Amino acid sequence: MKHFFYRQNSKRKDENGQSALEFALILPIFLLILAMILDYGWLFYVKMGTENAARNAARVACVEYTDVSQNPLVKLPDVDVSSDY
Repeated sequence: MKHFFYRQNSKRKDENGQSALEFALILPIFLLILAMILDYGWLFYVKMGTENAARNAARVACVEYTDVSQNPLVKLPDVDVSSDY
């Protein structure tokens, strides 16, 4: 009787390739999450750069420009555009 049960269990389907199939099913989801993380990081980087540029422009407009008239003879001061942030 033992021999009969052993023979039944040995006829089970082979599980070779199961991990490759699971990896193939999970890989697109993993890549999507990774792309979302990278995209959010890039968005954050661009947002910080835009905010710093606006802040520096406002600072220069308040501190450096003393005369903002439309007179074409008025020479506006040269602005240092070095990134100090």
